Amino acid sequence: MSTLTLNNVGVQSVPPSPSERRELAIFSLVVLAVNILIMIALVALHIKTVSNNWYVFSTMFVPGVLAFFLLRRHGRLRSAGWGLGRATMWFWAIALPLVVIGSAQLISLALGFSHAGLHKSTIGHILTAFVLYTAVSIPFALGEELGWRGWAQSAFIRQFGLAGGLLLVGLLWGFWHTPLYYVSDGLFSSLVQTPVDNILAVVPMAWLYTRSRSIWVPTFTHAFADILISFSTSLFPHSNETAVWITLELLQLLISVILYLDLRRRYRKNELFMN
Repeated sequence: MSTLTLNNVGVQSVPPSPSERRELAIFSLVVLAVNILIMIALVALHIKTVSNNWYVFSTMFVPGVLAFFLLRRHGRLRSAGWGLGRATMWFWAIALPLVVIGSAQLISLALGFSHAGLHKSTIGHILTAFVLYTAVSIPFALGEELGWRGWAQSAFIRQFGLAGGLLLVGLLWGFWHTPLYYVSDGLFSSLVQTPVDNILAVVPMAWLYTRSRSIWVPTFTHAFADILISFSTSLFPHSNETAVWITLELLQLLISVILYLDLRRRYRKNELFMN
């Protein structure tokens, strides 16, 4: 059983071990295999609409369940960060997706990539629905975040360094979605758009987790951003889907570069929180 050490700035860390790399391989294979098998079953059952179905949402718990047992096995479950963290990090948990998604939408509207849709709902009804959907999404987001941030992120960084570790988390996170998006949206979305989305998103999510030392902060951001994108697409239908996506990714890239530089500085100074 691994033991936690405390470095000179009070950041929890665990030394890398050969067994951890084996666990990473098993974790990666299992989460990918489960999603592939579920999507094969859906296709075999002639179920084509896979978004908004409970059996699809249930796959979000797979990374978290595996991480739960791995963290518990190594005595690191409590240190995954179950406190709420600092109030400033909750500000960033809301501000980052608002700035990126909101700016992408404004640029897309200005350039004609999207347009305002016709809706009978009042602003009050829209905001109420937004809050309710975000709240319902939080348990599912936790299922993913405990896996990706609570366990895999630190393990990948210990084994492959900061850049390599984050890249591998992003690739795993992205291709984990591939079976779902292949069934629902086709080849380009599943093999290009989703992996790129997650590779870029992995940096701000890592920044939020390591700065807050709370699993709830990236969990909230995950749920909030998913619902924000969904509502944005509904309220402002896309005239050019690819152009809207590229606009969003360019803005995400800019934010990711800025936050990565801060992560790298903290990593080199041994100040990066790793569970």
